[in-house]
Amino acid sequence: MSQVNALQLTGISKSFDGFKALIDADFTACWGEVHALLGENGAGKSSLMNIAAGLYAPETGTLMLDDNPVQLQGPKDASRYRIGMVHQHFKLVKPFTVAQNILLALPEQPGEGSYRKRLRALEQDIVRKAEELGFAIDPSRVVDSLSVAEQQRVEILKVLLAGARILILDEPTAVLTDQEAERLLLTVQAFARQGAAVILVTHKMADVKRYADRVT
Repeated sequence: MSQVNALQLTGISKSFDGFKALIDADFTACWGEVHALLGENGAGKSSLMNIAAGLYAPETGTLMLDDNPVQLQGPKDASRYRIGMVHQHFKLVKPFTVAQNILLALPEQPGEGSYRKRLRALEQDIVRKAEELGFAIDPSRVVDSLSVAEQQRVEILKVLLAGARILILDEPTAVLTDQEAERLLLTVQAFARQGAAVILVTHKMADVKRYADRVT
């Protein structure tokens, strides 16, 4: 099967307080693949993907989606272009339920009704999307009662239910047991096989060998 470009970063440079984190960096991810971005800590992997997710603006270089140039004005803009990133440190409100956390990340649409009605509808969507990805989660559970692996699934559901088709995972297995890591990587591999693009930022060669279709 021929590869079709989903995301291209070309000639990207970025500095922080005079330190050059990225110099003319290139990266391409394709639809239907898990692409591993491999390197040691401090190599600039996360910085490059933070640019792809709209968190940082590059000093030089271009970003293309489906071979069309794009300028991202921030994370909300990236979400509009269906790019979602799950960070190593989760951004969840611990006293809220799974559904409440995900609802916070979704834009309100006209005609959706009351908060309670939106929450009930979202709970059904969460169950359905989790089943598609091969796991189960109770949308009424309070996040603080979930394991680290379960909280990570909530973060993934949050970006996917916001419509992401390009999923960026920053060191996703760093805080997981071997068994939890295997389940997670099988989940995102299945998502890629549905036609999405998955970018796995990692320094773990074992994850790359078993689950990545391409490595940079």
